[in-house]
Amino acid sequence: MALRIRLTARATRDLEEIRAYLLERNPQGADNVRADIDRTIETLAEFPGIGRDSDLPEVRIIATARYPYLVYHQVGDDELVVVHVRDGRRDAPKPREL
Repeated sequence: MALRIRLTARATRDLEEIRAYLLERNPQGADNVRADIDRTIETLAEFPGIGRDSDLPEVRIIATARYPYLVYHQVGDDELVVVHVRDGRRDAPKPREL
């Protein structure tokens, strides 16, 4: 059974900013990137152990399949919490950024 998915306010804002940035450049690309991120999150909810540890306590990371985005997340007993979505080409976030 898949974990329940919850996005923090930060993660929701990240997704909105990614979409806004990409819509200006390539509307179809914006849809494709969002679909890839959504698939990654759904896969995590089914298989929460597939992410890798990050340098931040209790935060794990998984890369999307097709695009250079990283999904920072925490796994609870019955919940997957997405805390941040970030372009993997950027520097890693500082703890205060989550």
